[in-house]
Amino acid sequence: AVIHAGGKKIGKDLDAGKCNYACVHGLDSAKAKLDELTQTSKEALSEYGNDADFFIELADKLKVRKA
Repeated sequence: AVIHAGGKKIGKDLDAGKCNYACVHGLDSAKAKLDELTQTSKEALSEYGNDADFFIELADKLKVRKA
């Protein structure tokens, strides 16, 4: 079993019959929604200038993280 950094087995929810956004709307739609929400977040943070750099970088990292 592949274990997520947080300790949860990858695919555990799917194996248990639980559904997430990607399950309901499809992977392409989930990726598009992720892009949209990440961009919206970064735009909202941009008004804080350099004080928001950490959070903007965090948004980018969360977008590409695996499981």
